[in-house]
Amino acid sequence: MYQKNKTNDTILATKKLKFIKGIETGSKVYQTTKSSGNVAYYRVGDMNSLSSQVYVDTSYLKQAESRIGDILISFDGAPGRVGYTIEGCFSGSLRKIECRKMCISKGYIFFWSISDQIQQCINEHSFGTTILHASKSLNYLQIDEIINISVNNELNYIYELMINNVLKIKHLSLCKKYLLKKFFS
Repeated sequence: MYQKNKTNDTILATKKLKFIKGIETGSKVYQTTKSSGNVAYYRVGDMNSLSSQVYVDTSYLKQAESRIGDILISFDGAPGRVGYTIEGCFSGSLRKIECRKMCISKGYIFFWSISDQIQQCINEHSFGTTILHASKSLNYLQIDEIINISVNNELNYIYELMINNVLKIKHLSLCKKYLLKKFFS
């Protein structure tokens, strides 16, 4: 788990990280079946599942593509929800977190984003009655100014193991669906 290094100073996270906003396609373009011309479209509610039930045209990938291992965080609806196994297109309620110039591993970014300090900051800067919004929290999120290289590498190793586990689960789920259909349909 991410633990703040007490010897390092922190800086505003946006100085080291980019928070790339997804795209709002509108429900009129949603498709409910997968075809060769479309990709999965992930919304906040899809972050905890291994798949999306909505698809959009592949042209939207130019503006909001996510690949396995990319870290997505929600600032609308369920602020602070983090996903890392989303492959396809993502909505404007989500932001993909990428490193700017410094070499911060995706593992470090993932554990940073789910840490108590970051989740609490997002929660404190959420507003709204029906749907919570927390994009203003970007002005308050802090990250260590100097990243410990060994911690960076360790967290990335754990993160890669997590990704491999999810990919195995996805593969086994497809096998299960195929076998159930083959023998029991």
